[in-house]
Amino acid sequence: MEADELRMKVRTIGRPPTGINAKVVNEEYKVWKKNAPFLYDLVLTHALEWPSLTVQWIPDTPPNMSTSLPNKLVLGTHTSLGEPNYLMIASVRLPHYGDPGTEELNAKGDTHGKMEINIKINHEGEINRCAFSSEE
Repeated sequence: MEADELRMKVRTIGRPPTGINAKVVNEEYKVWKKNAPFLYDLVLTHALEWPSLTVQWIPDTPPNMSTSLPNKLVLGTHTSLGEPNYLMIASVRLPHYGDPGTEELNAKGDTHGKMEINIKINHEGEINRCAFSSEE
């Protein structure tokens, strides 16, 4: 088997299923998404180009905000043969829950739940784990 044929086979592994399998996966996802509000307090979804084997929250002291809290994540990609891997820093806006003990969200119409990749750092090889190290 030639290297190009091997690359094509490996690349198809990371892609979403097609045909009947895609329909089954899509239906299972729809059922999960419909039931998610009953299972979790908050669900945020964000599609990545490649799966991530490592995710870590970066400890941060958020500014005093009344509607949503900015947070940061470190993600590492797990790509197929020949594709570059990245260490990514993402920002996520989580809702602010007001006083401890209350279940009500602050309803000022702020957009929360938004995830955005801010920094992509090229990395040789897959990223299996990462650890945040403060400079302080």
